[in-house]
Amino acid sequence: MDFHALMYVTIGRRHELERGMAGKDPVLYQRMLDEIAEYARTCDQTGWSGSQGILDRDRCRKTLELCAEKVIPRFRERASWMRATS
Repeated sequence: MDFHALMYVTIGRRHELERGMAGKDPVLYQRMLDEIAEYARTCDQTGWSGSQGILDRDRCRKTLELCAEKVIPRFRERASWMRATS
């Protein structure tokens, strides 16, 4: 029998979210990605099945790779642009 792990993801802690603009903070975004990676490693090491909604493992991996290749670099570029104009 497969058991699926579920992770509720948020970009910041409550006080960080209440401060505002947490989604535009690259430090918080990186921390969230690090926490997801640690969770995934723990699931892999302990034999839990992974899922992203109803996606199978290969589709989930492709989605994560696409995020790493397309979304994160754009976020990084935008964040550096925002710092330069502040």
